[in-house]
Amino acid sequence: MLIADHEREDDQIVEHKGSTVLLLDPVAQSALDGVQLDCVQTTDGEIELVLVAPGGGTDDEDEDSVS
Repeated sequence: MLIADHEREDDQIVEHKGSTVLLLDPVAQSALDGVQLDCVQTTDGEIELVLVAPGGGTDDEDEDSVS
């Protein structure tokens, strides 16, 4: 489960275009190793995370995705 939190000493910080977009604790880091992570906005305006396993991407991947 992903939750909003504050940065901790052992977090991996993921930035995109100069903004912090994700903090990963060591357990999450190992679970997400090699996985592409992207965000999409739903029709309700909510943000959902999309996880793509290695080799599961498409040819039209967005250049703004975070991996």
